[in-house]
Amino acid sequence: MAERHQESLWTGTSAGPPRILVAAVISARRRLAEPIVRRGLAAGAAVLVLTADGEGPIGPPGAAHVDLLPEIQRVGVYRFLDHTWPREINISLGPNLHYRRWLWRRWARTRYFSGLRPWVTWRALRRRLGQLDVAQIDHVVALSQEAFALAWHLHRLNPDLTISNDIPDHLFERLGLPVPAA
Repeated sequence: MAERHQESLWTGTSAGPPRILVAAVISARRRLAEPIVRRGLAAGAAVLVLTADGEGPIGPPGAAHVDLLPEIQRVGVYRFLDHTWPREINISLGPNLHYRRWLWRRWARTRYFSGLRPWVTWRALRRRLGQLDVAQIDHVVALSQEAFALAWHLHRLNPDLTISNDIPDHLFERLGLPVPAA
């Protein structure tokens, strides 16, 4: 598999602060991710937020952010939806309505896609593994069903990382750092 994105998203060396990946894949989990990101940054951890909703960064500056939506839209179903609409329908929808975005939002809310979403999200993240440096991740905070599927795949690549829905205190104690307030 060819890696298109080779520059690392993490800053610092591997001997530095803990590296925490916060996976808030869907828009509904953004509200839950912000206090976790703030807590990690307050403790001096390197935090990377992973989303797939196209809505921009979460939380205060200092946390790296990766939006998987462009990669998800390059995987299978979106490409099919993109090429099935005749030109006449595109013209009738008008210049103010971008039909691919509209059609994608309709498809992404169906129960059929909800079963495929973890697989599609993993396929999208696989394209960015060169940036993540999975061997250096200490902990994954999974905030949705899709995020737990991603965390499971990442754990298969790095059995030393831990997974939960919050930042555990033992992560900081293990590295000799003060435990941040909740």
